[in-house]
Amino acid sequence: DSVKFDGSLEDDLSRRDFTMNAIAASLTDGKLIDPFDGQKDIKSKIIRTVGNARDRFLEDGLRPIRAIRFSGQLNFEIEKETYETIKLTEVQEKIKSISMERFRDEFEKILGEPILDDTSIDLTVVSRTALVRNFKESGKKLEEIQAELGNVSTLLQSGKDAQVGKIITALADEISNFLHIARLSSLFPEFYNSLEAGGKDIGQFLEDFMPFLKDFEEALGSKDTVTVGDIAEYEISPRLQQMAEAVAGLKE
Repeated sequence: DSVKFDGSLEDDLSRRDFTMNAIAASLTDGKLIDPFDGQKDIKSKIIRTVGNARDRFLEDGLRPIRAIRFSGQLNFEIEKETYETIKLTEVQEKIKSISMERFRDEFEKILGEPILDDTSIDLTVVSRTALVRNFKESGKKLEEIQAELGNVSTLLQSGKDAQVGKIITALADEISNFLHIARLSSLFPEFYNSLEAGGKDIGQFLEDFMPFLKDFEEALGSKDTVTVGDIAEYEISPRLQQMAEAVAGLKE
């Protein structure tokens, strides 16, 4: 007997993330509908995307993180092409676009379900060594931006908005980059929990930092140079220094 699919079901299954999740069951006879050999991959303990891995990951930047989570928790191997695709620059950029809420939800699943003790996963794309190096590079850039922040108020008063724009763009981009590295660090609970800045764990520190950045943005928008200078000098600059110091001594 051959299994026939109606277009809607097959189309739905073709949009799933991994073959093991692209299996359906007939409500009439319980027969499994498995157009992408998900059962075979489950038996072989393989995580493989449905169709083209690049297409699947660019549809949703959370999928690469889910692949890593499933690998650790199920003790499955990520299929070679699927794994290599996670390393692509465009896929890494897609991961960066994920909201903090979606990252948090996924990491709660990671932390809430322990990775098997005998699991060995090569996480080159988010290895601890790579994270430490990226943290240190980010810390150096934050120090450079910190040195320029003191000039923002004066530049605004002098009408040099373009220069201010470059500094603020660099600040926003680097903080976003630091947050991205911190999110990925959550894949390594022991490492992540050891991160501290300003006497707080890194998550709490960053959470407390966000309101000051929002106030800074509002002051810039209204060109309130006094408030801009005060926030830059007394709130943002010290915290950038604390972030840089927090990662400077990390060991690979």
